[in-house]
Amino acid sequence: MKKKVLHKQQGLSPLQVSGLHELGDIYVKHFSSLIKNENSHKMMSTNGADLQFQLNMYGLTHKRFFQSLEKRIIREFSNVEDAHFEYEDFLSTGVYILYLTYAGEKSKGTEDKKAEHKRTTKLSRNTCPALFNEYELGEKFKRKEISTMDILHIQFEEVPNSAEVIAGLSSSYCRSAGLTELNEQERLEAFVGYQGRAFSKLYNKWQVYSVSSSFTDCMEDDDIHESIEWDTLYDLVGECSGILAFPEGIMEYVITKEGDYMRFIYNDYKRGRIMYSFESSFFHSLPDDEYKEFFIKALKVLIMKRYGKVETYTIEGREQRRVGNNYVVNKAPFPIHRLDGSWFKTIIRTNGFGVKGHWRLQACGKGWKERKLIYISGFQKHGYVRRAPALAARAVA
Repeated sequence: MKKKVLHKQQGLSPLQVSGLHELGDIYVKHFSSLIKNENSHKMMSTNGADLQFQLNMYGLTHKRFFQSLEKRIIREFSNVEDAHFEYEDFLSTGVYILYLTYAGEKSKGTEDKKAEHKRTTKLSRNTCPALFNEYELGEKFKRKEISTMDILHIQFEEVPNSAEVIAGLSSSYCRSAGLTELNEQERLEAFVGYQGRAFSKLYNKWQVYSVSSSFTDCMEDDDIHESIEWDTLYDLVGECSGILAFPEGIMEYVITKEGDYMRFIYNDYKRGRIMYSFESSFFHSLPDDEYKEFFIKALKVLIMKRYGKVETYTIEGREQRRVGNNYVVNKAPFPIHRLDGSWFKTIIRTNGFGVKGHWRLQACGKGWKERKLIYISGFQKHGYVRRAPALAARAVA
């Protein structure tokens, strides 16, 4: 009965009415738990190409569908006062983002609103001691007050049988470099030479990237690193070096043709883990302990930095800057680059309504020699369509 009334009042065909109800059911279910828990004011969306495909099946326009869906969300969720969708560009496709205002928020006082929007992120010796300690160590290295071997002794101080571990790394490095005729001392010297070059890239360039929680949270369950074909880390992200500052600690990385050096340090500066990749792949080198998640997280960030559309804001030393609704205060004597991934959160939470999509490095540019990261919708990839009964009957006929 309700569908017939809708048809008469809005001039919709039975197929369009069916589309509003069936697609609406999918979207409302998709948003339901987050809306009930009031987890976000800007939340999940759908890939523009996905939605266009679905709407075409029912003969609906974007405007008609979203007007209906907005009213339905307000009607079915008592804690929602206002809901609207907006379109945002992303690479070759677009996304539709749901913005929500929850009940009672419009009546908040001015001071409450200011307090809500003025969230501050501080990067100081107190909040990130590991970063400041590494900076001071790097300054000593540049002034030649401390040697490569001195730093290795500091890093491996708490490692059992550290001399044997370093000897094993020296052998692994020399085999990967084709230096097979060296004796034990020469292998050690070759490895220390490699590590010195890595430290020089790290400390001389000193590129620090503060990774926002919006960036790391949205990547937590994503498998971007597994769905892209690659051999070595150097082949995937190219030569690069720097420091990623996470809430828990920092990740140093130096990626070159010679090999990969990565080191995670907790903010207490008492715990950490080093990972090298010479002969084996990145995944074979991963530690099977609490540190594994941080290396995987760093890999995802490096992939997004290299290929994705990541917003980067630079906060100069001892300055502060507003980034969206946040104030980033940099107490360090060096600039920090803030990585924000709100757009990324929008994309990766959409997997074709349960049909898994994947990421791909798409060839582009002159001679197709460049690469950009794109998301391939699982909904279209596997040809899954929630077809209206009227279309199914028409196809049989």
